[in-house]
Amino acid sequence: MRVVHRGDTLSTGIKYWILPDFENRVKDGSITLSTGTTVSEFKTDVTLLRGPSGATTEHANDAVFTLIGYEADTRFLGGCGIAVDPATGAPVHDPATMETGVKGLYVAGGMVGGRFNNKIFIENGRRHGGMIVRSITGRA
Repeated sequence: MRVVHRGDTLSTGIKYWILPDFENRVKDGSITLSTGTTVSEFKTDVTLLRGPSGATTEHANDAVFTLIGYEADTRFLGGCGIAVDPATGAPVHDPATMETGVKGLYVAGGMVGGRFNNKIFIENGRRHGGMIVRSITGRA
């Protein structure tokens, strides 16, 4: 298995419980990590990779998973009048109720973390719905 990453180093946003296992798989050779590398072309059963030196190499493949990351498009939030923190890309909201500065508009899930959406996952993001309902109904 090969993982191609265009950055020179892995992101600091990788979930803390995944990173050690991934690094161990790279160390034991079951995963080949290519950093500073981009995919230049997909062909049937072959992927062309451009490495840090600019040279292109061919790599046979059985399957390719394209995982490009995620960052919310906050233009919609801005269009609704919701402030977005320019440093984090996170919508400004009350963490106790999830309500934004626009009365009656709430945020939930991964978008709450902005560029740091790796801090919101099922275990803590699932609480957002209950917080919002309690805010709307006035129940503590």
